[in-house]
Amino acid sequence: MGKITLTWNATANVCVEWKGQRIFFDPWFHRIEKSDPKIKNTIDFVNEGPIFMSHGHFDHLQDVPTILAKKAGVTVYCSEIAKKTIDTQLHLRKEIDPSQIQATLDRVHVIHGGDVVQLEKQGITVNVIPSKHVVFDFRTVMRVLFNPEVWKNSKIARGLLKDYPAGDVFGFDVHFGNDARIVMFGSLWEKFPEILKQHANPDIYIAPVAGRLDAGKIALKIVDLLKPRIVIPVHHDNFYPPITYWVPLDALKAGLKSRDPPVKFIELDYERPTEIETG
Repeated sequence: MGKITLTWNATANVCVEWKGQRIFFDPWFHRIEKSDPKIKNTIDFVNEGPIFMSHGHFDHLQDVPTILAKKAGVTVYCSEIAKKTIDTQLHLRKEIDPSQIQATLDRVHVIHGGDVVQLEKQGITVNVIPSKHVVFDFRTVMRVLFNPEVWKNSKIARGLLKDYPAGDVFGFDVHFGNDARIVMFGSLWEKFPEILKQHANPDIYIAPVAGRLDAGKIALKIVDLLKPRIVIPVHHDNFYPPITYWVPLDALKAGLKSRDPPVKFIELDYERPTEIETG
């Protein structure tokens, strides 16, 4: 039996620590005034180690160029589009020394669905799963279109979406030696079940529950394919109001309890390291 420690910094920002080694997923710390929750951790939470990016949207990638520039021990694994965005942002940010940009970019590695990344120093293996971004449901779209507060902020939101295209979207099947397996996605995805079945029976499924009011029910479809022992929700916070909202977890909780056998549900407190026994 092994142990891992997870820290959720809201949205899809997750750090996993195992035997003193840390690996980061979508480390986005930026918050606007109305964001809920507020978090105290900043990019300084990322000291060194590998970062894996599920896709290039601003609520995943925005802080990564600055992290790379300030933290020489950090490497990033992401899509080709995400690397181009990092390149662009490194050149735009005045606090970044232009003479260091190429050396910084050399620590950004392009990955593709189906790749296997061996992190020999950490003893961790990361299988890259081809994925897709969530398709927003009708109710969520209507909620945004008919909200006057959204329109007041629409110029900023459109700029962020333009500057941070999604690019290829990935999930990750991460092996922590023989102690634990975690499957995680940065966006809710239920298509191509045969691919998901190839990554079945992990210890933990980290489920993004966002983008749809019925996201919990869709996450249950993935649970039935992956058959994890534990499910941990992320990305259900209200990180960019009024466009986003807290996504209810009731359907996911009830569905996991009704499975045979029941699947354990763990809801992380943001910023609080949580140790989980695996195996």
